Amino acid sequence: MDDVAAAAGVTKPTVYAHFGSKDALFTQLLHERLGYLDELPLAPVTGAADIEPALIDYGRRRVDALLADTSLGLLRAASAEGIRRPEWAATVMSSLGTSEFEGWLEAAVSAGLLAIESPDEAAELFWAQLEGALFFPVVVGMTPVPTPDERQRVIGASVRLFLRAYAADGPSWRPGRTGRTEERR
Repeated sequence: MDDVAAAAGVTKPTVYAHFGSKDALFTQLLHERLGYLDELPLAPVTGAADIEPALIDYGRRRVDALLADTSLGLLRAASAEGIRRPEWAATVMSSLGTSEFEGWLEAAVSAGLLAIESPDEAAELFWAQLEGALFFPVVVGMTPVPTPDERQRVIGASVRLFLRAYAADGPSWRPGRTGRTEERR
Protein backbone atom coordinates (compact mmCIF):
# COMPACT_ATOMS: atom_id res chain seq x y z
CA MET A 1 0.00 0.00 0.00
CA ASP A 2 2.96 2.30 0.64
CA ASP A 3 4.15 1.79 -2.94
CA VAL A 4 0.68 2.42 -4.35
CA ALA A 5 0.29 5.60 -2.32
CA ALA A 6 3.73 6.83 -3.40
CA ALA A 7 3.03 6.08 -7.07
CA ALA A 8 -0.29 7.92 -6.85
CA GLY A 9 1.24 10.84 -5.01
CA VAL A 10 -1.11 10.48 -2.04
CA THR A 11 -0.87 9.21 1.51
CA LYS A 12 -1.54 5.63 2.53
CA PRO A 13 -4.69 6.65 4.49
CA THR A 14 -6.00 8.22 1.27
CA VAL A 15 -5.55 4.93 -0.58
CA TYR A 16 -7.37 3.08 2.20
CA ALA A 17 -10.12 5.70 2.24
CA HIS A 18 -10.67 5.21 -1.49
CA PHE A 19 -10.41 1.41 -1.71
CA GLY A 20 -11.09 0.29 1.85
CA SER A 21 -8.65 -2.62 1.87
CA LYS A 22 -5.79 -4.31 0.01
CA ASP A 23 -8.26 -6.90 -1.28
CA ALA A 24 -10.53 -4.24 -2.70
CA LEU A 25 -7.60 -2.52 -4.42
CA PHE A 26 -6.32 -5.80 -5.87
CA THR A 27 -9.79 -6.81 -7.06
CA GLN A 28 -10.26 -3.40 -8.69
CA LEU A 29 -6.92 -3.79 -10.45
CA LEU A 30 -7.91 -7.24 -11.74
CA HIS A 31 -11.21 -5.88 -13.05
CA GLU A 32 -9.56 -2.90 -14.74
CA ARG A 33 -6.91 -5.05 -16.40
CA LEU A 34 -9.02 -8.10 -17.23
CA GLY A 35 -12.67 -7.12 -17.08
CA TYR A 36 -12.71 -6.39 -20.80
CA LEU A 37 -12.17 -10.11 -21.50
CA ASP A 38 -15.84 -10.72 -20.73
CA GLU A 39 -16.81 -8.32 -23.50
CA LEU A 40 -14.49 -9.39 -26.30
CA PRO A 41 -16.72 -9.31 -29.36
CA LEU A 42 -17.33 -12.46 -31.35
CA ALA A 43 -17.86 -12.49 -35.09
CA PRO A 44 -21.52 -12.85 -35.99
CA VAL A 45 -22.53 -16.31 -37.15
CA THR A 46 -24.74 -16.55 -40.21
CA GLY A 47 -24.17 -20.23 -40.93
CA ALA A 48 -22.40 -23.38 -39.80
CA ALA A 49 -19.25 -22.49 -41.76
CA ASP A 50 -18.80 -19.34 -39.62
CA ILE A 51 -18.69 -21.10 -36.26
CA GLU A 52 -15.23 -22.66 -36.32
CA PRO A 53 -13.35 -19.58 -37.56
CA ALA A 54 -15.24 -17.35 -35.08
CA LEU A 55 -14.36 -19.60 -32.13
CA ILE A 56 -10.73 -19.89 -33.20
CA ASP A 57 -10.41 -16.12 -33.53
CA TYR A 58 -12.14 -15.51 -30.20
CA GLY A 59 -10.05 -18.13 -28.42
CA ARG A 60 -6.84 -16.69 -29.84
CA ARG A 61 -7.67 -13.14 -28.79
CA ARG A 62 -8.57 -14.17 -25.24
CA VAL A 63 -5.55 -16.45 -24.80
CA ASP A 64 -3.25 -13.76 -26.24
CA ALA A 65 -4.68 -11.25 -23.75
CA LEU A 66 -4.18 -13.61 -20.81
CA LEU A 67 -0.60 -14.36 -21.84
CA ALA A 68 0.35 -10.70 -22.43
CA ASP A 69 3.09 -9.39 -20.15
CA THR A 70 0.70 -6.82 -18.68
CA SER A 71 -1.73 -9.55 -17.60
CA LEU A 72 0.58 -12.42 -16.74
CA GLY A 73 2.28 -10.86 -13.71
CA LEU A 74 -1.03 -9.77 -12.24
CA LEU A 75 -2.56 -13.20 -12.82
CA ARG A 76 0.45 -14.91 -11.24
CA ALA A 77 -0.05 -12.77 -8.14
CA ALA A 78 -3.78 -13.54 -8.14
CA SER A 79 -3.06 -17.27 -8.49
CA ALA A 80 -0.63 -17.22 -5.59
CA GLU A 81 -3.16 -15.38 -3.45
CA GLY A 82 -5.88 -17.77 -4.57
CA ILE A 83 -3.88 -20.76 -3.35
CA ARG A 84 -3.64 -19.12 0.04
CA ARG A 85 -7.29 -18.00 0.07
CA PRO A 86 -9.47 -20.10 -2.26
CA GLU A 87 -12.70 -18.37 -1.21
CA TRP A 88 -11.28 -15.01 -2.30
CA ALA A 89 -10.15 -16.47 -5.63
CA ALA A 90 -13.55 -18.03 -6.29
CA THR A 91 -15.29 -14.72 -5.67
CA VAL A 92 -12.90 -12.68 -7.80
CA MET A 93 -12.71 -15.15 -10.68
CA SER A 94 -16.48 -15.63 -10.82
CA SER A 95 -16.83 -11.89 -11.34
CA LEU A 96 -14.63 -12.16 -14.47
CA GLY A 97 -17.18 -14.14 -16.45
CA THR A 98 -17.84 -15.02 -20.04
CA SER A 99 -21.34 -13.61 -20.56
CA GLU A 100 -20.64 -12.28 -24.08
CA PHE A 101 -19.50 -15.76 -25.12
CA GLU A 102 -22.49 -17.40 -23.44
CA GLY A 103 -24.81 -15.04 -25.33
CA TRP A 104 -23.08 -15.91 -28.59
CA LEU A 105 -23.49 -19.62 -27.85
CA GLU A 106 -27.20 -19.06 -27.08
CA ALA A 107 -27.61 -17.31 -30.44
CA ALA A 108 -25.91 -20.21 -32.24
CA VAL A 109 -28.26 -22.64 -30.46
CA SER A 110 -31.30 -20.52 -31.39
CA ALA A 111 -30.17 -20.54 -35.01
CA GLY A 112 -29.96 -24.35 -34.91
CA LEU A 113 -26.20 -24.32 -35.41
CA LEU A 114 -25.17 -25.84 -32.05
CA ALA A 115 -26.89 -28.18 -29.60
CA ILE A 116 -26.05 -26.91 -26.12
CA GLU A 117 -28.27 -27.41 -23.08
CA SER A 118 -26.28 -25.11 -20.79
CA PRO A 119 -24.34 -22.29 -22.49
CA ASP A 120 -22.66 -21.26 -19.22
CA GLU A 121 -21.39 -24.81 -18.67
CA ALA A 122 -20.27 -25.10 -22.30
CA ALA A 123 -18.40 -21.78 -21.99
CA GLU A 124 -16.71 -22.99 -18.79
CA LEU A 125 -15.63 -26.22 -20.47
CA PHE A 126 -14.32 -24.37 -23.52
CA TRP A 127 -12.17 -22.07 -21.39
CA ALA A 128 -11.08 -24.85 -19.04
CA GLN A 129 -9.64 -26.70 -22.01
CA LEU A 130 -7.88 -23.69 -23.53
CA GLU A 131 -6.63 -22.18 -20.28
CA GLY A 132 -5.64 -25.60 -18.93
CA ALA A 133 -3.47 -26.24 -21.97
CA LEU A 134 -2.11 -22.77 -22.74
CA PHE A 135 -2.40 -20.51 -19.71
CA PHE A 136 -2.21 -22.27 -16.34
CA PRO A 137 1.08 -24.11 -17.01
CA VAL A 138 2.62 -20.71 -17.81
CA VAL A 139 1.16 -19.02 -14.72
CA VAL A 140 2.64 -21.63 -12.39
CA GLY A 141 5.99 -21.58 -14.19
CA MET A 142 5.83 -25.10 -15.64
CA THR A 143 6.20 -23.99 -19.26
CA PRO A 144 7.30 -20.91 -21.16
CA VAL A 145 4.72 -18.80 -22.96
CA PRO A 146 3.64 -20.82 -26.01
CA THR A 147 4.52 -19.46 -29.43
CA PRO A 148 1.74 -18.14 -31.67
CA ASP A 149 1.96 -21.34 -33.75
CA GLU A 150 1.64 -23.52 -30.63
CA ARG A 151 -1.33 -21.46 -29.48
CA GLN A 152 -3.02 -21.72 -32.87
CA ARG A 153 -2.56 -25.51 -32.97
CA VAL A 154 -4.03 -26.03 -29.50
CA ILE A 155 -6.86 -23.55 -30.05
CA GLY A 156 -7.81 -25.18 -33.36
CA ALA A 157 -7.82 -28.68 -31.82
CA SER A 158 -9.84 -27.44 -28.83
CA VAL A 159 -12.41 -25.74 -31.05
CA ARG A 160 -12.83 -28.88 -33.16
CA LEU A 161 -13.29 -30.99 -30.02
CA PHE A 162 -15.82 -28.47 -28.66
CA LEU A 163 -17.76 -28.52 -31.93
CA ARG A 164 -17.83 -32.31 -32.00
CA ALA A 165 -19.38 -32.29 -28.53
CA TYR A 166 -21.98 -29.65 -29.37
CA ALA A 167 -22.76 -30.25 -33.05
CA ALA A 168 -26.39 -29.54 -33.89
CA ASP A 169 -26.47 -32.29 -36.51
CA GLY A 170 -25.52 -35.11 -34.18
CA PRO A 171 -22.22 -36.91 -33.71
CA SER A 172 -20.22 -35.33 -36.53
CA TRP A 173 -18.83 -31.91 -37.21
CA ARG A 174 -17.62 -30.84 -40.59
CA PRO A 175 -15.40 -27.80 -40.17
CA GLY A 176 -16.14 -25.06 -42.63
CA ARG A 177 -12.75 -23.81 -43.71
CA THR A 178 -10.16 -26.39 -42.70
CA GLY A 179 -11.01 -28.91 -45.39
CA ARG A 180 -11.42 -31.71 -42.82
CA THR A 181 -14.41 -34.00 -42.94
CA GLU A 182 -13.68 -36.27 -40.00
CA GLU A 183 -16.44 -38.31 -38.43
CA ARG A 184 -16.65 -38.81 -34.71
CA ARG A 185 -16.33 -42.53 -34.03
